[in-house]
Amino acid sequence: MISQGVGLQWGEHMRTDVLMDGKPRELTSVSQSEKPLMKNIKNPRSQNYENSPAVTTFNSRYLSVEELIFLENYDINEFKETFPAYQPKGLEIDLQKNMLITNAVLSSIMPSIMTHLNDLHTIGDKSLAESTRLDFYDGLTTLILKSGSGATQVGTPAVLTTDNIIDSFFALRKAIPPRLRNQNNLKIFCSYSDADDFDQAARKTQDARVITELKGIRSITSADGSTIPVIANQSIPKNFVILTPCGKDKSSNLVQGVWMTKDKDSMAMYREQRVDQIYRIAARMSAGVQFVSGKDIFYLNNV
Repeated sequence: MISQGVGLQWGEHMRTDVLMDGKPRELTSVSQSEKPLMKNIKNPRSQNYENSPAVTTFNSRYLSVEELIFLENYDINEFKETFPAYQPKGLEIDLQKNMLITNAVLSSIMPSIMTHLNDLHTIGDKSLAESTRLDFYDGLTTLILKSGSGATQVGTPAVLTTDNIIDSFFALRKAIPPRLRNQNNLKIFCSYSDADDFDQAARKTQDARVITELKGIRSITSADGSTIPVIANQSIPKNFVILTPCGKDKSSNLVQGVWMTKDKDSMAMYREQRVDQIYRIAARMSAGVQFVSGKDIFYLNNV
């Protein structure tokens, strides 16, 4: 469910790592010194290696997952108006006898599950009160803002408006270092409100660097002429914008985790008694998020 990204807004923009044993997964990024070359030495000695300007740095972050569950007593009689669409008289209330009705019931609960997961992926914070139901694991904004994340805040904090949002997005693009400039998986993530302001500002401007949804794509142009998509996410706070390389393949800087043994056959429904109109629905899942390298994340923040 989570591993396939069905209904999850982050699903198309994160690779999924399956944790085989439930233990944290080490995510390692490698960086090399900018000018590693030196004049030729015919017979390098140990001291030459020690004094070489070539230095590879390894950085590690850890991806953990948490077990979650959805439990509900579902009154099937309250759903009976839907039944005639799937059976002649609409009288059969046994979900297990008609998979079409079963799927209709599951479809009615999945949006709320995916919305909650999207919130956790984005603004989850283990330091929050239990009553918020956002304390299960740290989401991306929380991880980015933590001390030592390595992420780069761009510019001076400011409220994003139609007057400054295009320049602010291009400030993010300008902050991209040369090593990332040619990557074709750079993406900008923002709130629905900021995406609306971007669209409105883009319609006003004649700047050829801006491509709006009027042309089928909400994006800005990259330095090499390619596009950097601007993607709205319902859980990102207004005035918080993220730029990073990401996608579903191994080059993604954004990663979500699941446990192999916890994310299969994770949904069940049953009646307590044969004639009972109440079905008990249980959905088990595991989830967590992390980024590989803070050096590959650039963000605006005035939250």
